[in-house]
Amino acid sequence: MKGIGISYGAVTVVNAIPCGRGATLGIDLRTIAEFEPGGDTLNIRIDGAEPTDDILARACVEDMHDELGVPCHGVLTIKSEIPVSRGLKSSSSAANAICLAVRNAHGSDMDDLETIRVGCRSSIGAGVSITGAFDDACGCHLGGLVATDNLSMTVESRVLDVGDRMVLIHVPDQRKEKKDIDPGSFRRHATEFQDMMRTCIDQPFSTLIRNGRKVAEILGVDDSLVNRALDKGALAAGVTGTGPAIVIIADDDVSRNLLDTEGPFLTCRLRCSA
Repeated sequence: MKGIGISYGAVTVVNAIPCGRGATLGIDLRTIAEFEPGGDTLNIRIDGAEPTDDILARACVEDMHDELGVPCHGVLTIKSEIPVSRGLKSSSSAANAICLAVRNAHGSDMDDLETIRVGCRSSIGAGVSITGAFDDACGCHLGGLVATDNLSMTVESRVLDVGDRMVLIHVPDQRKEKKDIDPGSFRRHATEFQDMMRTCIDQPFSTLIRNGRKVAEILGVDDSLVNRALDKGALAAGVTGTGPAIVIIADDDVSRNLLDTEGPFLTCRLRCSA
């Protein structure tokens, strides 16, 4: 039986590297995975806008089969709209979709969050995540605003609907690989990020701005676009993840102005909780 898994993208409200807790907003860019068991080998096909390796995909398929206690044979196909290694949660979205597809292919009754946790553990094992990115995985799967404890992989708070807003994403050509990130440079600022976690549920947009400015400072990222977007009426703007992408959230009229004056952007919308 063929199994299908669907997940989405997300953007950072509070980066989880400094203190092991984080918050994200879901966006409607999509990843689809299909897994069909059979044969005596594992074949992986990745159809995306940019080339990427299959290390994470293979880890997710193998780990899910270990969890389910069945042989790891079949064909996995992945299609994604999310740019890779830019801070838009492409890895978490892929891990979610793959693990859900494998679960569904075998007719397992494993619940969604436990399935997602398998993908988070696979992400650590594959070296594509520092914390397991449970906040990213939940933002991608659940939508809305999600705050999590990544160390215990638990959901702390959720806001199901943060409004139907346009999201503009500046996607630089260069990637930012996790192996190039120094976690210690983030953890030295843990107190500030803990404070952001206290404000993220009630003030998600202002917290996103504050988080983005701090991440840009830590990484030495040019965020002058953030200032221009805010000056032109954006509700929020900042570096997402560990960059280098910059996300802007705005009402439609402001978004049209920004597209005309600051583009090009990858465009999507905030995704409310399913």
